[in-house]
Amino acid sequence: MAASLIFSFILIPSMGEPAVKSILGLTKGFRGWFFCLSFVCIGLETRFSELMKVGGTKAASVYIIAQLVNIILVYFLAWILFGGIFFPSPI
Repeated sequence: MAASLIFSFILIPSMGEPAVKSILGLTKGFRGWFFCLSFVCIGLETRFSELMKVGGTKAASVYIIAQLVNIILVYFLAWILFGGIFFPSPI
């Protein structure tokens, strides 16, 4: 949140919008990869063997469903906030 606030309220006014747009154009591919990697990391943290020890298949099922709901909600939230629906797209 702090990085977003700094970039939004300090970087853009100090560098100017054309410079920021050119930087965003250069980093677009990296931003997409990091966005995908963040979702992959959610899956990498999962320890199904531990879930099976604690609650069997019910615990694993609840975890999987909760993670799917989480991914869907975060995807739509990111789409709404960064897709230019409420705020103009910087690119």
